[in-house]
Amino acid sequence: SAVMSAQCVERGLDSLLIMLGMINFHRVLFNLMFFLLTSAAGKFSIHDMIGSWNISLGNE
Repeated sequence: SAVMSAQCVERGLDSLLIMLGMINFHRVLFNLMFFLLTSAAGKFSIHDMIGSWNISLGNE
């Protein structure tokens, strides 16, 4: 019963997104998430990350 209702909700959301002309909604959402993650990670340089890893490994 729960599976059937979930499928109905999914089908409804899909048709709603298509009606809104957002067929690539999942791709846009993924790109937005990826952009936020990379911009957040961009605050730390790769060298800083590797350096902190080396320090933590050296302390052990």
